[in-house]
Amino acid sequence: MKSPLKALTVSVILLLAGLVLGDDRMEAHELPLFHFEKTLIEPSEMRYNPTGEVDFPTVIRAADYFENPLGTYYMYYGPHDAPGGIALAYADSVTGPWTEYASNPVISRNWQPHYNVSHVASAHPIWNEEEGKLFLYFHGENSVTRLASSEDGIHFDYEQVVIDTSD
Repeated sequence: MKSPLKALTVSVILLLAGLVLGDDRMEAHELPLFHFEKTLIEPSEMRYNPTGEVDFPTVIRAADYFENPLGTYYMYYGPHDAPGGIALAYADSVTGPWTEYASNPVISRNWQPHYNVSHVASAHPIWNEEEGKLFLYFHGENSVTRLASSEDGIHFDYEQVVIDTSD
């Protein structure tokens, strides 16, 4: 049952991409060019880094959403391997220097009574204008995407499982 659904999903995505792109597709030379600037956070210098890795960092402009943010920008990141954990760093410039939040992780692999998993990772923060809160999506286990919300970007309330593909 999953294979036909996946095929249908891919077909719909390709169809929509064709409709959106139409004949006005950008040429390769018109795409933005990215280049390395510098390392923003050094895993070996971090207090909370149980596995020596920093995966899936995402940055928001915290000053746009929170009354008294620790810095203008918040970066959510974390190790993917167990025990994982969603960590926070903050800075007044996107190029740093970044300061690690002293009480990391802000979301751990054990959040009773909601879950107790091998790891949580892959933070994806989105500001929800209607709710006036930061919605942070993350996985824990790989097959489950969860949602937590926050009014300050630091302290989170567990919301729910939003996707579970473990069946």
